[in-house]
Amino acid sequence: GAHLLDRFPSLSSERVDVVLARLRFVGEFVRRVRSRFSLTRDPRDEKFIELAIDGQATILLTHDADLLSLVEAHSDAAKRLRQRLPKLQILTPARFLDKYGPMLGIGHREWVE
Repeated sequence: GAHLLDRFPSLSSERVDVVLARLRFVGEFVRRVRSRFSLTRDPRDEKFIELAIDGQATILLTHDADLLSLVEAHSDAAKRLRQRLPKLQILTPARFLDKYGPMLGIGHREWVE
Protein backbone atom coordinates (compact mmCIF):
# COMPACT_ATOMS: atom_id res chain seq x y z
CA GLY A 1 0.00 0.00 0.00
CA ALA A 2 2.85 2.45 0.72
CA HIS A 3 3.92 2.48 -2.93
CA LEU A 4 0.37 3.42 -3.95
CA LEU A 5 0.30 6.26 -1.45
CA ASP A 6 3.55 7.67 -2.85
CA ARG A 7 2.25 7.40 -6.38
CA PHE A 8 -1.28 8.70 -5.67
CA PRO A 9 -1.07 11.31 -2.90
CA SER A 10 -4.83 11.96 -2.96
CA LEU A 11 -5.41 8.49 -1.47
CA SER A 12 -5.42 7.68 2.22
CA SER A 13 -3.97 4.48 3.68
CA GLU A 14 -7.45 3.59 4.94
CA ARG A 15 -8.86 3.92 1.40
CA VAL A 16 -6.12 1.71 -0.02
CA ASP A 17 -6.76 -0.92 2.68
CA VAL A 18 -10.50 -0.95 1.92
CA VAL A 19 -9.96 -1.33 -1.82
CA LEU A 20 -7.37 -4.09 -1.37
CA ALA A 21 -9.74 -5.93 0.98
CA ARG A 22 -12.53 -5.70 -1.61
CA LEU A 23 -10.23 -6.99 -4.35
CA ARG A 24 -9.12 -9.89 -2.11
CA PHE A 25 -12.77 -10.73 -1.52
CA VAL A 26 -13.54 -11.03 -5.25
CA GLY A 27 -10.10 -12.42 -6.16
CA GLU A 28 -8.44 -15.75 -5.62
CA PHE A 29 -4.97 -16.54 -4.28
CA VAL A 30 -3.12 -19.13 -6.37
CA ARG A 31 -0.28 -20.65 -4.39
CA ARG A 32 1.34 -22.78 -7.09
CA VAL A 33 1.00 -22.40 -10.84
CA ARG A 34 0.90 -25.72 -12.67
CA SER A 35 -0.43 -24.72 -16.10
CA ARG A 36 1.82 -24.19 -19.06
CA PHE A 37 1.07 -21.86 -21.95
CA SER A 38 3.34 -21.06 -24.87
CA LEU A 39 3.34 -17.48 -26.10
CA THR A 40 6.19 -17.31 -28.59
CA ARG A 41 5.49 -13.66 -29.40
CA ASP A 42 6.42 -12.66 -25.83
CA PRO A 43 7.52 -15.53 -23.55
CA ARG A 44 7.84 -13.10 -20.62
CA ASP A 45 4.03 -12.86 -20.57
CA GLU A 46 3.51 -16.62 -20.29
CA LYS A 47 3.59 -16.54 -16.47
CA PHE A 48 0.62 -14.16 -16.35
CA ILE A 49 -1.46 -16.32 -18.66
CA GLU A 50 -0.51 -19.46 -16.74
CA LEU A 51 -1.57 -17.82 -13.49
CA ALA A 52 -4.87 -16.74 -15.08
CA ILE A 53 -5.49 -20.30 -16.28
CA ASP A 54 -4.79 -21.87 -12.89
CA GLY A 55 -6.98 -19.33 -11.13
CA GLN A 56 -9.72 -19.62 -13.76
CA ALA A 57 -9.50 -15.83 -14.02
CA THR A 58 -12.27 -13.81 -15.54
CA ILE A 59 -10.24 -10.58 -15.57
CA LEU A 60 -6.56 -9.92 -16.27
CA LEU A 61 -5.31 -6.35 -15.74
CA THR A 62 -2.41 -5.12 -17.83
CA HIS A 63 -0.95 -2.29 -19.87
CA ASP A 64 0.89 -4.82 -22.06
CA ALA A 65 -0.17 -4.49 -25.70
CA ASP A 66 0.56 -8.15 -26.50
CA LEU A 67 -1.68 -9.38 -23.70
CA LEU A 68 -4.42 -6.87 -24.51
CA SER A 69 -4.45 -8.00 -28.14
CA LEU A 70 -5.13 -11.64 -27.23
CA VAL A 71 -8.82 -10.90 -26.70
CA GLU A 72 -9.48 -10.46 -30.41
CA ALA A 73 -6.31 -11.69 -32.14
CA HIS A 74 -6.45 -14.54 -34.64
CA SER A 75 -3.14 -16.14 -33.67
CA ASP A 76 -2.97 -19.72 -32.44
CA ALA A 77 -2.00 -18.50 -28.97
CA ALA A 78 -5.01 -16.17 -28.81
CA LYS A 79 -7.36 -18.94 -29.91
CA ARG A 80 -5.88 -21.37 -27.37
CA LEU A 81 -6.26 -18.82 -24.59
CA ARG A 82 -9.90 -18.09 -25.47
CA GLN A 83 -10.57 -21.83 -25.59
CA ARG A 84 -9.05 -22.36 -22.13
CA LEU A 85 -10.55 -19.22 -20.57
CA PRO A 86 -13.65 -18.27 -22.58
CA LYS A 87 -14.85 -15.77 -19.95
CA LEU A 88 -11.50 -13.96 -19.61
CA GLN A 89 -11.50 -10.20 -20.08
CA ILE A 90 -8.08 -8.58 -20.55
CA LEU A 91 -8.41 -4.97 -19.49
CA THR A 92 -6.26 -1.95 -18.79
CA PRO A 93 -6.52 -0.74 -15.20
CA ALA A 94 -8.41 2.34 -16.43
CA ARG A 95 -10.97 0.21 -18.29
CA PHE A 96 -11.35 -2.03 -15.23
CA LEU A 97 -12.09 1.00 -13.05
CA ASP A 98 -14.60 2.31 -15.59
CA LYS A 99 -16.44 -1.04 -15.57
CA TYR A 100 -16.07 -2.21 -11.99
CA GLY A 101 -14.94 0.79 -9.94
CA PRO A 102 -18.45 1.82 -8.87
CA MET A 103 -19.23 -1.72 -7.68
CA LEU A 104 -15.99 -1.80 -5.67
CA GLY A 105 -16.32 1.78 -4.44
CA ILE A 106 -13.24 2.92 -6.34
CA GLY A 107 -13.15 6.28 -8.08
CA HIS A 108 -11.38 6.24 -11.45
CA ARG A 109 -9.56 9.57 -11.08
CA GLU A 110 -8.10 8.62 -7.72
CA TRP A 111 -6.20 5.61 -9.06
CA VAL A 112 -5.18 6.21 -12.66
CA GLU A 113 -2.51 8.60 -13.80
